[in-house]
Amino acid sequence: MGITKDAYLRELDQQAVAEELAVEWGILKRCPWHCDFTYQDDWDLERMYRIAAWRFKRGEIPGPFADQRELTDVLRAIVEDAPTECLRCEKMRNED
Repeated sequence: MGITKDAYLRELDQQAVAEELAVEWGILKRCPWHCDFTYQDDWDLERMYRIAAWRFKRGEIPGPFADQRELTDVLRAIVEDAPTECLRCEKMRNED
């Protein structure tokens, strides 16, 4: 594989791991009807950073993160980009 494709796949892997961690820690929630969608539930970034730092130092974070900063940067981007509610549910409500 080329360098660009490797970097892209690594980024996708990081995003998937970060999303799962944010759901596990209660920062994001999965829609009960659309399990492939996540949305913001708790906007406590300080708590998220503390959990990430503690778990990273203990070696409990899976995935291709070079260091703790890379992990927290990806987590922050995932949480900030997440909608405040499931987009499919919102669309269905607006159609009624």
